[in-house]
Amino acid sequence: MGCELVVPNAEVIDHDELVSGERKEGVYTAVVVLVTKVASALGIALSGLALQWAVLAPGGAPDGRMDVVMLWAMAIVPGLCVTAAALPLLRFALTETEHAGVIDELAKRRGV
Repeated sequence: MGCELVVPNAEVIDHDELVSGERKEGVYTAVVVLVTKVASALGIALSGLALQWAVLAPGGAPDGRMDVVMLWAMAIVPGLCVTAAALPLLRFALTETEHAGVIDELAKRRGV
């Protein structure tokens, strides 16, 4: 789900239009929504499994694993996922000046 937070959609869509000649907002939105839904479903399922593992028996008291499970569920796994989502963006080096050039080129193509 971290990808949704770090991908600059407008800049990516503008750059893609410049390269491909097609505007694909719908495709990008569909991918973001799909990834968000899959990530939510996996997060809920894995959280349930982790919490079940942290408690030895149904209705039983949590043991010492609960602290570790909560640390991983609330900090480590989300941090790793956001980092993994941000790493591909290191190759996308579109500056504000370059993006302004992309916008100008797209305006010329549209005759605006």
